Amino acid sequence: MVHREHFLFFFVEGIECAIPLAATQAVVRMVQFIPGWDCHGGEVGAIDVHGSPVPVYSLRARFGSAERPPRLTDALIVVRHGRGRAALWVDETSGVRGNVGLGNGQEQIAVPGAAVTEGGTVIISDIGAFLAEADAETLRAAVRRSSGAAEGGR
Repeated sequence: MVHREHFLFFFVEGIECAIPLAATQAVVRMVQFIPGWDCHGGEVGAIDVHGSPVPVYSLRARFGSAERPPRLTDALIVVRHGRGRAALWVDETSGVRGNVGLGNGQEQIAVPGAAVTEGGTVIISDIGAFLAEADAETLRAAVRRSSGAAEGGR
């Protein structure tokens, strides 16, 4: 199966991920966020985007990685999804690519809203579902299985 849209690629703890470019509003360098701002459902704080608070989600937490303080080299990807807007805290972005292939229908659905390619890239196609229902243990297991299968096939 090949997605015929463009995706923004980024990394979280060495794991390559991608989101639809159409859902992306902006990519900004790390800014100070308001920790604990009305946090519920996995947010770590909020940032001000043109006068409106936007919740910040640590994707490190979504992947079950150890939390750490923000670094100036980190990025925030401001996205739109079914529930509004969010800022995804990631380690780095790596560019835009199109026609992302998931490989002969063998992709593994890791959590609602995301699939893992045969090479271990996490394609987040439904950001709202991913943020609301991501299960770190299941997601990391799917990435490990997928990456191991790709290495075994080389």
